[in-house]
Amino acid sequence: MIVVTCHIDSAQAKEIIERLKSLSLAHQVTETDTAVPRLTTGKVTYSGHEEIMGYLDQLAAEAHLWYYCDC
Repeated sequence: MIVVTCHIDSAQAKEIIERLKSLSLAHQVTETDTAVPRLTTGKVTYSGHEEIMGYLDQLAAEAHLWYYCDC
């Protein structure tokens, strides 16, 4: 499961959470006072908005390829 640790009221955190919902990914949100959001999946942690959004872009691309597979 994906765990997001962030300050929930920040615009970046809201964008990350909305992106997770749009991708229909199971996730848990933990609130913190830290300004830098973190996303943890398994043993890998992504820190900061740009790094997290890059990871979510990668997941979206993989899902798109899987969905449109011509196998």
